Amino acid sequence: PDLEMLQIFHNPVNDSTAPSESGYEVKVYIDDLSNTGLIEDSIKIFWKPSDTEFWSISQMNRIDIPDSINTHIGWIPVSAFTGNIQYYIQTADSSGRVENHPLAGFHEFLAMPGENPCYAWLLGDLDNTSKIDIFDILILVDIISMGISFGICPSHVADFNGDNVLDGIDIAMLASQIINP
Repeated sequence: PDLEMLQIFHNPVNDSTAPSESGYEVKVYIDDLSNTGLIEDSIKIFWKPSDTEFWSISQMNRIDIPDSINTHIGWIPVSAFTGNIQYYIQTADSSGRVENHPLAGFHEFLAMPGENPCYAWLLGDLDNTSKIDIFDILILVDIISMGISFGICPSHVADFNGDNVLDGIDIAMLASQIINP
């Protein structure tokens, strides 16, 4: 056995979990048995709706809990999407170990839409990560070319010219927003 392993302890999000204003809470306890120290910016949640192929990333942050200094919390954002969300957690320590939870695959839960979440989304932020990047263009291309539904909000925030039609013009306007913020 690896006596200096990096262990991640996590109770997966349940289907019956209602989102808070911040989203779905993901809490982990990380035990760095090598005692080399966690790499704080490596502690992340990778998540996506189950019918998409692109993973979004949310940073996890240390929370102050007495006698539990290695507890971290992160959030999967609320959306108008109702369906399954897949996610996994990844961390690394200074010994070079990188671990995922679960060890293989991902956790999955039924996401429930939050209360009127679209008003808080940035125009063009189709994955609701609070930043507009190439992944938003890829999602918009999937919506247009393959007819994949990402819920109400992505379609709402992707209609740049307000014509209620998602097309190449919206892709060009989103690309322009990324190039010229």
